[in-house]
Amino acid sequence: MKLTLLLFIVLLLNTTAYAQQFKVNQVKGNKAIIEMLAGDLLNPGETYSIQSEDYSQQITTQKNSVKKNQRLNLIGLSLSILSAKTDLSNSNTQTVMDLNARYGWNKATFEYGVIGLFGYTDSTSLKTTSFGAGGFGTYNLNDNKPGADLIFAIDGSLTYRLTKNTTSTTSYDDTYLTVAVGPFAKWFALSNDFNINAGLVYSYTAYKAGLQGATSYNTNTFAISAGIANYF
Repeated sequence: MKLTLLLFIVLLLNTTAYAQQFKVNQVKGNKAIIEMLAGDLLNPGETYSIQSEDYSQQITTQKNSVKKNQRLNLIGLSLSILSAKTDLSNSNTQTVMDLNARYGWNKATFEYGVIGLFGYTDSTSLKTTSFGAGGFGTYNLNDNKPGADLIFAIDGSLTYRLTKNTTSTTSYDDTYLTVAVGPFAKWFALSNDFNINAGLVYSYTAYKAGLQGATSYNTNTFAISAGIANYF
């Protein structure tokens, strides 16, 4: 009878320990102010420990989940590869590749960061390699926060590109200064961190020719742009 009573008391104490619920209201250093939500009240001066290992695992899982879904930074990429050939006699195939990479910071309503550019053109008569850099700013019409699946935004950028051109007889450098702006849509279709984006872009480019005797000029361009971005 005594053994049965002892086992009943132990089971009762364990059940009470697991039923303890509390809310942490304030933390300073290794001290905290807590509010008891369920279970027995705590006594001042006594030391308590949480008996459930599952509790610490749940806390770790929740912290990792929050950290993963914060969308504080972003890495974006757009790539285009073009191969073209005219129907003129003795024409050659031209291959063009353009890469636009972004790294930035997300403040929900605003996003901003840096841009890196790389381009390559290869044809029989001309080969070009270009490098560039710049910055971008984005105004989100609805906040870019975890849980938002479709975001509409206005994106603007300023970039400077240097292009090295090589022919069979000479080589020269051209420069491009471009301002671009346009509406975009970002769709987090596959996950909470990864989006597919597309938009309409208007750009104004000031071209400065490096070849002696060549003409410098300015261009106005409308284009459709698409890319991907990952937030972390």
